[in-house]
Amino acid sequence: MARQGQVKIVHVLRNPKDTFSSLFEFWNNAKGSVYQGDFSGFLDFCLSDEYAIFGGNWFSYVKDWENAKLTNKNLNILSLKYEDVQQNLYGTIVSLVEFLHLDRPEFFLRDVERKVQFENMKKEHETKAGETKFWKDNKRNGRLSIYRKGFVGDWKNYFTVGQNERFDSLYDREIKEYNIDLQFSYE
Repeated sequence: MARQGQVKIVHVLRNPKDTFSSLFEFWNNAKGSVYQGDFSGFLDFCLSDEYAIFGGNWFSYVKDWENAKLTNKNLNILSLKYEDVQQNLYGTIVSLVEFLHLDRPEFFLRDVERKVQFENMKKEHETKAGETKFWKDNKRNGRLSIYRKGFVGDWKNYFTVGQNERFDSLYDREIKEYNIDLQFSYE
């Protein structure tokens, strides 16, 4: 159905450095986590082909999506970047409404904007609404820890200079040489 354009896909990417930092904290707070160790080892794990969360490493994941978009012209995909959503939440909501061919008044969109602001979602998640039996039994704090800081650039608290240089080199080789145009904000 997706290949025939009958399904709408919203694909959100986040800059990979913040993605790895957040994933590290997410898995660190899980009971019986898939990874136990420090950030250095976690970064090595994420960059290896053994990392099964993305179906391989992050670079393979991005290339697979790009290949799908290039070889399936009927795919109906709205590609977003987390950093762009953070910078222009209302504009992103409008883009999403247009992509879904919905007609909503501005007051409704402004209400959505207020409700989906990171801090508001984080507060709501900390109420009874954020509780589930599964996560109560599987997370150290009893909740799915998907709301942590919500800002761009926290990766700088995790990556060493050497790790940053290594990642940038891999990124240049794996993404830029593949002619994928991804301009992420890292600040």
